[in-house]
Amino acid sequence: MTGADFYNFGPLNYWQRPAERWSASAFMHYEISDSAEAYAEFMFHDDRTTSQIAPSGIFAYGEYTVPCDGSNPLVSAPMLNELCFNRPDPLGTGDIANVGIARRNVEGGGRQNDLRHTSYRGVIGVKGDVWSNWNYDVSASYSTVIMTDTYLNDFSTVRTARAMDVIVDPTSGLPACRSAVDGTDPNCVPYDIWRIGGVTPEALAYLQIPLFAKGDTELKTVTATLAADLGEYGLKLPTANDGIGVAFGAGYTEQSLDYQTDANYASGDGAGQGGPNIGQSGGYNATELFAEVRVPLIQDMVMADSLLLNASYRLSDYSAPIDDETNTYGIGLEWAPIEMLKLRGSYQRAVRAPSIIELYAAQSLGLFNMLTDPCSGTTPVATLAQCVSTNLDPALYGTGDVENSSAGQYNGFFGGNEALQPETADSYTVGFVLQPAVLPGFSLTVDYWSIDVEDVISTIPPTITLSECINTGNPVFCDKITRDAQGSLWSSPHGFIESINLNIGGLSTSGWDLDVNYSLPIGDMGSLAFRLNGTLLEELVTEPIAGTGSVGDYDCVGLYGSTCGTPNPEWRHNARITWQMPWNVDVSLAWRYFGDVEIDLKDSNPLLNGAFASANEKLDAQNYIDIAASWTFLESYSVRFGINNVTGRGSACRRDGCAVRQRQHLSAGVRHARPLRVHGPDCEVLT
Repeated sequence: MTGADFYNFGPLNYWQRPAERWSASAFMHYEISDSAEAYAEFMFHDDRTTSQIAPSGIFAYGEYTVPCDGSNPLVSAPMLNELCFNRPDPLGTGDIANVGIARRNVEGGGRQNDLRHTSYRGVIGVKGDVWSNWNYDVSASYSTVIMTDTYLNDFSTVRTARAMDVIVDPTSGLPACRSAVDGTDPNCVPYDIWRIGGVTPEALAYLQIPLFAKGDTELKTVTATLAADLGEYGLKLPTANDGIGVAFGAGYTEQSLDYQTDANYASGDGAGQGGPNIGQSGGYNATELFAEVRVPLIQDMVMADSLLLNASYRLSDYSAPIDDETNTYGIGLEWAPIEMLKLRGSYQRAVRAPSIIELYAAQSLGLFNMLTDPCSGTTPVATLAQCVSTNLDPALYGTGDVENSSAGQYNGFFGGNEALQPETADSYTVGFVLQPAVLPGFSLTVDYWSIDVEDVISTIPPTITLSECINTGNPVFCDKITRDAQGSLWSSPHGFIESINLNIGGLSTSGWDLDVNYSLPIGDMGSLAFRLNGTLLEELVTEPIAGTGSVGDYDCVGLYGSTCGTPNPEWRHNARITWQMPWNVDVSLAWRYFGDVEIDLKDSNPLLNGAFASANEKLDAQNYIDIAASWTFLESYSVRFGINNVTGRGSACRRDGCAVRQRQHLSAGVRHARPLRVHGPDCEVLT
């Protein structure tokens, strides 16, 4: 097979998705009395976008039977001979060729996904001062996001199987679907891929189906807070000028999800979907109590212009399915030995409950990227024992029947998990803020942060599951691998690697944040404002499994890919210079920088690279230039203009494959044939 045998899906994918966005907001404040002010907020947002990817078609899911007795009138004699091994003697009427086909619907065009999100958010509340020194705030909010999903131009796998099963209509003498002749599906139209130009508009009208989904999420909250400066009651330290500040509160939250899909989505009938898209619904609520305290320890003393202590605590009680009670707390210290320098440090125990989507997303097949299956081909990279541990039939090892996906896409079993528990994190920060008096308008902020998360809500990437099963034979991983009858992990819905949401081992990350600001007056021309905000990522370590079954960890700094996900550059920054003119006009130029990253498969860590795959892909450092301007007039009106990425940075496209796999089923048993390759979307036989 050469490059000419691959289908290039890149040109049909939308480079930029057309989008339409509408937004509106309204705010209201009304003073009822000296101690009560009512307020309300309303926000609306609607966005609609359409994406297009390469055509649907037959993606080698399942196998299509071709009778070797010539009863399918669309299959020519030469093609029939190829499929039936060029046997000199006619085969019996019971003999068939089972053919796996991969062919794009080039006649029907690309698949289009019309997505629309409409969101509403409303808040009502009342706040004010009571008891001369206390202030309160009571509010309720409601927000919802409504989603509609219309997917067009996909192929129906059920209809495709019927349209490929063609016989001669005894009434008309013309080719017809067997299902149309016997009355199973009178609307069926033959899909003739066996000759150039054989596909008709009528066949496409029958095969192409729409898929529909809709859903919404809702969030309801009620919160009440009460705060005071206790210094009015004399509660302050003798070394401080300001009193102790306190705040108390309680809240109630309700979250829900309702997602519905049509029969085409739910059954997985869309050939280009990677699996069924199943509706789901659910929800939970939480009741919370919280408190904060702010204690000035020392003020206006030698080497202690200010020393301030902050502490907080929150108790959260979650309903089923989480059914757990959590505690979060934190403490922080700020010390300014002199006015222009502030040192600070903090510790925080944080808890994150699983989201509605993480809990209730339906479990179904999807796709993940992987270079190769280590058990594929005639000379597999993995040994027989290793491949058997991945649930491969030993009889298929080294036969060539286990093929790699030409598109590098394999089946994963993804979805939510109602057994998820909250994840917990311990975070530490230490840093300083410098504002030297000798350089007015200048400030420098540097912070070091370190975060350790336990019971992370995530997934074990399928690539790691396969790699660890190959390398260790650990049933924790191997039991998540299911191969189909042909030993494949991609060519039918019966082969996949499980990767549902779990509380995995842990995650630790650390790094430095830098923020530099400088404002320079330029006389009658206004001022120039400079700002640089950057992050140096030191580590981003994931431990897939904690404790006894631990397999180690991997660091994704400077990497991207199937396991590490989106690029994680070691250094990134935003730099901006703004000319603030005296005519209420601001013009700015921004520079966004992302450091270079390599694909995770190239890393030496066996959890990323494994013994069976390597790659050389590298994404060079990227620089993006943005410009923006704004004009404010009549005090309360403004006009804004901006262009992001004025240089139009982009990325290259990929190539996809097309092939026909053949197996010969004979009345006396099963016999395996050599692969029969096809050329281009019209499936011409290469001889």
